[in-house]
Amino acid sequence: MKSFRFLLTTYILALPAAWSQVANIIPAAERIDWTVGTNVGVRGGIPTNRTQYGSTIAAGASSATINAALAAATTGTYVLLGPGDFTITTVLSVPSNVTLKGSGVGVTKLHSTTGSIVAFGNATTWGGGDFNITAGYTKGSTNITLASTPSPALIEGQIIGITQDNESWVWLAAQDSYQVNCIYSMHRVEAGSSGTSVNIWPPLAYGSTGYNPKIQRFDWGVTALTTAVGIEDISFYPGAGVNPTISVSGAYGSWIKNCDLTAINQYGILIYQSLGLEICHVDFHGFAATLMGEGMGIYFTKGYRGNSACAVYNCYFDGLWHGILTSGAMGCVFAYNYTLNEHPSSGSVTQMAGFNASHDAEGMMCLWEGNYGTRIVSDQIHGGAAYQTVWRCRF
Repeated sequence: MKSFRFLLTTYILALPAAWSQVANIIPAAERIDWTVGTNVGVRGGIPTNRTQYGSTIAAGASSATINAALAAATTGTYVLLGPGDFTITTVLSVPSNVTLKGSGVGVTKLHSTTGSIVAFGNATTWGGGDFNITAGYTKGSTNITLASTPSPALIEGQIIGITQDNESWVWLAAQDSYQVNCIYSMHRVEAGSSGTSVNIWPPLAYGSTGYNPKIQRFDWGVTALTTAVGIEDISFYPGAGVNPTISVSGAYGSWIKNCDLTAINQYGILIYQSLGLEICHVDFHGFAATLMGEGMGIYFTKGYRGNSACAVYNCYFDGLWHGILTSGAMGCVFAYNYTLNEHPSSGSVTQMAGFNASHDAEGMMCLWEGNYGTRIVSDQIHGGAAYQTVWRCRF
């Protein structure tokens, strides 16, 4: 039997955001602290105090010129693109602690016919062995104790995964039955960690005794994910075959806001192995001819491991198969998003939905609040979704 545990509380109208009110109704076992800016999304909020680096880059500038400015930009600054059109022939790579900023939606326009327009992140494979957890593996915990000290030692800023063996209710499709650690979350190692004692952010969204909890870490060569990248105030126009428009692969505490993506191919924003992302006030328009007959606004793909503590809110999706599709997302918030004119892919009419809560097992402990669309599903392709809260939405 498929595991798809939803608490459904729907209203005719989407009311103003009040995530804290969830605690008054939802049983404690089925909720966490979903406060955006504290335990979800960019900690402390998206910065508003970044200053401009260098001169404004004029329309028509080459990809090489923009990339050179991004690479040279100092911490806490933004590279500003002026009004007009830019043809991107090489993907724009945004480094940590830098924002790529346009002069406004519909004002700064990035076009491409050759590949993704913007990318950031430094995801890599996981490696270095597993370390068993002996204490602290409970929901809400911010400290865990390991059976042995990792070598080399964990350091502040590293990203680790926390997982356990599957419980009996975890549902997997036959082709994915080999997966034994579907309950998975990503965490940042925090200050004060030493030896076998590890402080983590965000707090654990789930923990169950008796299922061999453990941590996993990135390959030894990577000390931290790309951090604090911003994309703001830009319109994106991917040409036919350009996919994804924006690629995020291994990022922490980063954001995309006040943007517009038009004529999306298969994926508008593709997110992989990331933690604490925030996507807000972004419009996704149009359905272009695609490689697979699919159009998705935002796809949180599980890949080797999933995404955690991310927030998507106040976004608009028009003419897509899915506005938001998640695969194994843990402890995320999807709130006050609007989808319309959904269409079936060439592969499946039954999967068509504005919101898809899990494409891979086992998406857990996510909040879907105040959203509007045809429906929310878990598509049963690879696995189930558990402890999803759907709160005052209209479907």
